[in-house]
Amino acid sequence: THNVAFYKDVVGLNEVEAISILNNAGYRTIQINREISSQPAGTVIAQSPTYLSAPHVDTATTIVLTVSNSCLVISFPPFLFRNS
Repeated sequence: THNVAFYKDVVGLNEVEAISILNNAGYRTIQINREISSQPAGTVIAQSPTYLSAPHVDTATTIVLTVSNSCLVISFPPFLFRNS
């Protein structure tokens, strides 16, 4: 049998905490997608279904979390061009 449970908003949490919260709410099928983002690595940056569109979701629903990968940021000093 399937149950409808109060769906949790986990955007902004770290991946491990988000999965734990969703598991504790009764959701067992959680898919993780990774995406380069400016957010710290391991941060949930999106979830589907979205919390606002579905505050109560069947626990048999596959929850998709998009988690930030770290991105390499390279800073260069200012460059001055001189025309001689």
